[in-house]
Amino acid sequence: MIMTSPVPDYEEIVNAILNEGDPDIDGLPVGIQEYYLSGHSKDIDIIDGFEYTNEWIAGQPALKEFLEKELSDWWEDQIHDDPEIFRGWLDGNDVKISMEGYLETLINDLVGIYRERITETWTCEECGKEISEKHPHGHPDSIVRVGIPKDYPDGLPEGVHPSDVEYTKHLYCNTCHRKLFLNR
Repeated sequence: MIMTSPVPDYEEIVNAILNEGDPDIDGLPVGIQEYYLSGHSKDIDIIDGFEYTNEWIAGQPALKEFLEKELSDWWEDQIHDDPEIFRGWLDGNDVKISMEGYLETLINDLVGIYRERITETWTCEECGKEISEKHPHGHPDSIVRVGIPKDYPDGLPEGVHPSDVEYTKHLYCNTCHRKLFLNR
């Protein structure tokens, strides 16, 4: 019988990360003219930028066991894939390999799980299609916010610094954003 590490309940992990929060993000306002469009924008940012401390992981036993197994397997693969690293390891050298690639994949999976929870929708100002933060950037139904200078709708004149301008933000689906602003 083969024993494997339990796969953690990723919904539970997402909830734990959100419960941990981020004081710099949690208190910020939301809205079309704000940096964060909604609470979902803030939650995605918190999950995406979450720092896995050893103490936090220790409080998530299923995740800890899963990561230990996965990172152990991943580390083994890395060391054998590169003959120079492997040779150095055989010679007794310290082997330091960044785990960021694996953790980045895990974070992307957790953000994907969170996006599935989103039910709120918005409307594209150009075509009237229903758009949502549920969809990642680049999806035809994802939300793209575009800031257009209030006093300079045709573009900034020379010498005017963008930080000195007040913008009106508009919501478009990715398809309309591409058509209006990228494929001129």
